[in-house]
Amino acid sequence: MRRIIMECNENLIQYLSWWFIIGGVAYLLRQTRTHTPYGRYVSSDGTPGWTCPAKLAWFLQELPSFLVPVFLLLTTVPKPGLGKEMLVWTFCLHYFQRTFIYSLLTRGRPSPCYIVFSAVVFCSVNGFLQGHYMLHCATYSDEWPSDIRLGTGLLMFFVGMAINIHSDHILRNLRKSGEVVYKIPKGGMFEYVSGANFFGEILEWCGYAVATWSLPTFSFALFTLCSIGPRAYHHHRNSAPLSSQQSIFPCRRDKMCALEVLYGVIIGLEDVHPEEAAIVVGRYEKCFTRLPHAHLLSYLGRSDSSPL
Repeated sequence: MRRIIMECNENLIQYLSWWFIIGGVAYLLRQTRTHTPYGRYVSSDGTPGWTCPAKLAWFLQELPSFLVPVFLLLTTVPKPGLGKEMLVWTFCLHYFQRTFIYSLLTRGRPSPCYIVFSAVVFCSVNGFLQGHYMLHCATYSDEWPSDIRLGTGLLMFFVGMAINIHSDHILRNLRKSGEVVYKIPKGGMFEYVSGANFFGEILEWCGYAVATWSLPTFSFALFTLCSIGPRAYHHHRNSAPLSSQQSIFPCRRDKMCALEVLYGVIIGLEDVHPEEAAIVVGRYEKCFTRLPHAHLLSYLGRSDSSPL
């Protein structure tokens, strides 16, 4: 098959990258007021309108992020550069797993069709942005394969991917078929963070951004952080009342629980108040050791300055 010569569209790359950055921040601000209605946050009162089964929804919305870069890889002539095609295949590896494995295994709730459509559009644009930039615009020196950023970034990517896949496995096996009761996940990174699957994916794309060291990949990593970071926070907030968290989460995760609540105070998520956060910090004091906190306690209205 004859390949097409495609020139780098630098203006489009810049425009899309900044659109991701601005859009990510805007999406973060939106999520301080409301949840994105998919997964556990789909309304059960009939208001979402048309919905798509979870397996089909995940397959359709993740597929463009795999197909578009693969199409560019197979039909266009890449700009010379060592390792660039390998980095594109690394990007595609994540979406192969999400499209053809995760979507078949997921047990999630149906998603509103407009959410699925929005995700298809985003993944199509992002698939083109990452594939086109890496194949036709990116330039790396001959020393790049030995650069610490490449090695560190790839390590972060594959560790994050392993955490993401393992955490999804834990979540899928929390409940038996037909069960609807909510259960707290345990094991793996869930012993340290309550949104381990989100943490893994954020680590993946931050690693990919470090490995490629480019504006398009950093913009995507930022968008990922802004979109699923607050979702991880909301998951933690809704997992149990503050008064009962002490008995649910292991002590080694208590630091992260308290810090997640404080994160909510700082950016104003939901209805978290400084007084409420102070209660949480006080509840978990036995799990903190020598944590610098004078300014934090001042912000929370506490007078003591002894180390936690």
